[in-house]
Amino acid sequence: MKIGIVGCGAIAKNRQAPEFFANPDCEIGGFYDVDPARSAALAAQYGGEAFASLGAMLADAGIDSVSICSANRFHCEQTLAALAAGKNVLCEKPMAMTEEEGEKMAAAAKASGKKMMVAQSQRYDPAHMRAKEILESGALGRVVSFRTEFGHSGPEAWAGYKEGKLFWYFDPAGAGYGALGDIGVHKADLVRWLTGEEVAEVSAFTATTDKKACGRPIPVEDNAAVCLRMANGIVGTMQLSWTQYGRDANSTVICCEKGQIRLYCRSDEAMEVIHADGRCEVFPIKEIWDSYGRHNSGIIDAFVACVVHDTPVPVTAEDGLAAVRVIEACKRSSQENRAVRLKGVK
Repeated sequence: MKIGIVGCGAIAKNRQAPEFFANPDCEIGGFYDVDPARSAALAAQYGGEAFASLGAMLADAGIDSVSICSANRFHCEQTLAALAAGKNVLCEKPMAMTEEEGEKMAAAAKASGKKMMVAQSQRYDPAHMRAKEILESGALGRVVSFRTEFGHSGPEAWAGYKEGKLFWYFDPAGAGYGALGDIGVHKADLVRWLTGEEVAEVSAFTATTDKKACGRPIPVEDNAAVCLRMANGIVGTMQLSWTQYGRDANSTVICCEKGQIRLYCRSDEAMEVIHADGRCEVFPIKEIWDSYGRHNSGIIDAFVACVVHDTPVPVTAEDGLAAVRVIEACKRSSQENRAVRLKGVK
């Protein structure tokens, strides 16, 4: 396949371009960014054309697939344009700024007959994949509760923040959310995938506790605490933070009838399975992937494979939409100070 990458910021530079370039079944056809210097730099490094416009990239018949790595507010319009041009699409998370945008994107993907995948990459972490296998085997019985957390010092260090202007991650018009959209959408998708259940209701608190830009508190949340009730009645929690300084956290605990799975709760091992009788199995799996490209995320290879081999999309537009619905409900819950039920989930 031949890929065009739209948006040449940190996620394209550190993650997507290197992984597409390394995949033997893929050729990079070019880059587009509103800043021509950024697209030219990546084209010089990885090959392909530095396109002057998105339209020019989409008009290139040789490019059959497009990866949307731009700011959140562009995801919907650029995805719709790519699908209309007959391209397969990989869209970065969060898939959309709102539930309505996500619904348009999912409908367009279905109508187009092209493949659309959402980059919910935590599914491809080796420990998470092993946990999914164990849960599906039934060895620990049914899931009865869960808790998950994701915390780091914010997107500034890796995404090229410069003091003096409002970083798009901190701009409600550019991102739609703060920590909810950046890291919460990862965990919203992960708990859906691991438990096999939809989120039915959320109760959330969000706050801006420390993060500043241009000398003022940022206008999006830097922390969130969420309670989730799943469609089958089990409950869990999700803790998110952009103010976790010193050491990141990216852990999940799944409690089952016959034991528990602990993911990234220890600094020395990625995964433990603790049985109800006290037996503990430790799985020495590599550390979780990160945004700096130290490990292969798996999401790029999965997208290439489903296009090249014409297999089902592993993380569908409907999956991306479901995760957006969760964080949208969290945002509303905090704003309205009440529990919010998700549309279409009983």
